[in-house]
Amino acid sequence: METVERYFGLPEDIVSDRGPQFISRVWKAFHSLLGVAVSLTSGYHPQLNGQTERKMQEIGRFLRTFCHGHQDSWNQFLGWAEYAQNSLRQPSTGLTPFQYVLGLQPLLFPWSDRRTIRRLLVPREREDRPKIRLPRTLRSRYVKHVGEQINLVIPFIGKPKPVISWTKDGQPLDTKKVNIRNSDKDSILFIRKSERIDSGSYEMTVKVDSFEDKANLIIQIIVDSWGFSAALDWTPPKDSGNTEITGNTIQKADKLNLRSSG
Repeated sequence: METVERYFGLPEDIVSDRGPQFISRVWKAFHSLLGVAVSLTSGYHPQLNGQTERKMQEIGRFLRTFCHGHQDSWNQFLGWAEYAQNSLRQPSTGLTPFQYVLGLQPLLFPWSDRRTIRRLLVPREREDRPKIRLPRTLRSRYVKHVGEQINLVIPFIGKPKPVISWTKDGQPLDTKKVNIRNSDKDSILFIRKSERIDSGSYEMTVKVDSFEDKANLIIQIIVDSWGFSAALDWTPPKDSGNTEITGNTIQKADKLNLRSSG
C-alpha cells in the first residue's frame, strides 16, 4: 500500500519469480480477494521478465559498491542511490525511469535562474519511432525518359529529428548527379537531367537513436522513342518520264535531334 497502491492503484497482474513468498497460499489468496492475477516466471527465461532481472542485477552491483565506501552510514544515502537509478538513461529507450513515470526529469539541485527552471521542467518530448511513408506511385518501378527531371518527395515521421541517409545499389550516392534535401518531415531526391546511368535501386534510411526504417524504390531511365505508327498516302506523279516507277523513298524525323534520315 505504501509503495505501489497509493501511487498507481491496484495492479491487474503481478509478475514475479518462484520465490517461496510468491508461491505461498497466503500470497495467492490475498491477491485472489483483490482480483489481482499472479504470474510466475521461470529461471533462465529472459523473454518472460528479463528486463526486471537485469535491473535487479544492476542495482545489486551498485549497492555493493555504494556500501563499500560508506560501511558505517550507507543507509543514510539510500535516497541518493534511488535517485541515481531513477535518473539513469536506459540505452534501449533513451529515457530514464523518472521520464517514464513523471514525464520529466526532476531537478537535482535548486537553481536561481527561473528561466533555467522553466526550461528544465518542460517535459521531454517523447520519442517516436521512425516511419517512412512511401507514396503509392513509388512502390512499383518508377520510369522516366532520358533528359527528364526527377523530383521525388518522400515523407516520414520520427522524433527527435531523424538522421537521413541514401544509397544507390548499396553504394553512397554521387552528390554530383543526385541532390538530396532533407527537412523534419520529408526527404527530396532531385536529379536535374536524368541519364541511363541513373537507373538503379535507391534505398532511404531514417534513423532515430537505435531505431530505423528503410524504404526501397526502383528508378528506371529509358530512351525516348515514338510509340505510334504513321499512315502513308502516296499519289503517283502525272508524268512518269516514260518509265515504270518501281519504288519510293520514305523520310523520318528523329524526335531527339530533329534530324531527317532516309
